[in-house]
Amino acid sequence: MALSDSGTSSDVSDVPRSSDSSDLRDIAQEIRDSLRVAIQMVRVLEYPGELSTAQVSVLNTLAEGPARIGDLARLSGVTQPGMSQLVSRLGAAGLVRRRTSAGDARVTLVDMTEAGREALAEANRQRNGVLSFYLDRLDATDREKVRAGLGPLSRLAAEIVRQERQGTGSDARRERWDAGMAEATTAADSEATTAADTEAGR
Repeated sequence: MALSDSGTSSDVSDVPRSSDSSDLRDIAQEIRDSLRVAIQMVRVLEYPGELSTAQVSVLNTLAEGPARIGDLARLSGVTQPGMSQLVSRLGAAGLVRRRTSAGDARVTLVDMTEAGREALAEANRQRNGVLSFYLDRLDATDREKVRAGLGPLSRLAAEIVRQERQGTGSDARRERWDAGMAEATTAADSEATTAADTEAGR
């Protein structure tokens, strides 16, 4: 099963691997390189408002629904204690609140308040305005290419994150990691053999 243009999603671990593995690795490298630079750009262009980029990121995550501290930390790439401090600051500002999960009294969730939604809307508006200034440097054709390319990548990313938040992605990710490592090792061995044969033939 795969992700459709309409946004319908399924388990990405079930998607058949019809493409050449080396081509997929090349695309993966390009995506990672592009995202790294894009993240750096977002940080450089951080709007001097009341909320930091990290705080806006957490609020954008919570806009999709309540989450546990551990999940927020994993999605943000920070430690759980660090995320707990960040959430405490947002809570002191009245932007989020902690509550007990209705399904499990042992689980504490972080939820966004109405004030948090209003603050997030303003923060996103400000940051979108700054980024749009630079997007105007692209011609109409390049802007459409950017928009078209974001669609499938965003759907894939959203599905992976959804699985992670639901706790269904860990096993598939571990299997894919092991498979990816095996493929990378095989590719490296093949390249080394080819290089050795070429050298021997000289």
